[in-house]
Amino acid sequence: MTLISANKKMKNILKNINFNFKKLPRKLENLIELGFTYENGCVFLSGLYSANRNSSENEFPDKTGYECFVNSLHIDDYIDNDFLIFSLCFVDRLFSFWHTFDNRSIRAIVSCDEFGAVVRFHLLRENQIWINENIEASIQPVFYVDSPCKYPIYNTVIS
Repeated sequence: MTLISANKKMKNILKNINFNFKKLPRKLENLIELGFTYENGCVFLSGLYSANRNSSENEFPDKTGYECFVNSLHIDDYIDNDFLIFSLCFVDRLFSFWHTFDNRSIRAIVSCDEFGAVVRFHLLRENQIWINENIEASIQPVFYVDSPCKYPIYNTVIS
């Protein structure tokens, strides 16, 4: 089941965006195509995991927190504009690629500010959440979406 939730700040931004599909830059495609690393019940994008060897699971309250720390991608490190649109495209591609490897659901969380956007993801687990269920309490514009998502995310979020 797909669950999409966005706070009012994010909804206001999304309704003012021109959602022309963007092709992901090769660097972002490569990051996804490197695949996933599974370790101790956690899943990571392999490219992010190999670059983040200074942290360990025991530094976090749970596996979900550890995954969100490692699987944190600053889209603005890869592109110069349209951060939110590229974030949506990245999540859409991530979900498609993920389900060629694993049938479990993952949650992607996208937040943004005037300087860029951050995409995080984690496996969905019982009794472990990373984002507060009261999404309106978030200071930044934020949304989350669970896989599998039947439609391109950039079409679904604005519905």
